[in-house]
Amino acid sequence: MKATRDLSSSYELLQIVDLTGPKLTIGLNLAGLALLFVCGWVSMKLAAEINPHYLMLPLRLFARSFSWFTFLLVLLTTVIAHELAHAFFFWFFTKERPQIGFGLLYAYAAAPTWHFPRNQFLLIGLAPLIFLSGIGLSLLPFVGETAVSHLILALTLNVAGATGDMYVCGRLLTYPAHVLARDEGAVISIYGPALDNGQQTQPPQTDHQGFNTAGK
Repeated sequence: MKATRDLSSSYELLQIVDLTGPKLTIGLNLAGLALLFVCGWVSMKLAAEINPHYLMLPLRLFARSFSWFTFLLVLLTTVIAHELAHAFFFWFFTKERPQIGFGLLYAYAAAPTWHFPRNQFLLIGLAPLIFLSGIGLSLLPFVGETAVSHLILALTLNVAGATGDMYVCGRLLTYPAHVLARDEGAVISIYGPALDNGQQTQPPQTDHQGFNTAGK
């Protein structure tokens, strides 16, 4: 299956994942905060395996090599790279420039006029987590102390910011591969055949418990 603008008449709306509601916003932000600490610890352990000198890096990091300006610069760079990773795969499957937007507490990339097969959408959704993490980890052995502290922070922010992406992809994995997903930035709509094993599908579910992060 390929991405398509035109939805088949045999497909109907199965679920709406609304990324603007309050309850899951709180839950997933808490999960993102937990990932922030876990991924920071894991990244530091990996860096220390590469060079034991990095074991005490967090103390030196906050003592002399970091500032709020640096933190905000790394954060902004990570958010932009995260959304560009989504945008690249939107473009790869559609050959059209996707939308990229920023809000007060979130950023997003979207292709609201396209419907993507489940597996394509999974790749789009998880691209920042998979590819940016892979690139960052592969650079760890080759950067200096100051740069490695910034790289560890970027890796940590990227994974924590992908919490919303992982949630949406998890919901998609509960559906078969032939479903289609449309991303409008704050709302993801899932479509599937109107008939499943000869029986009418259930009325569409609406998930109003949304989550907005740098990952979505």
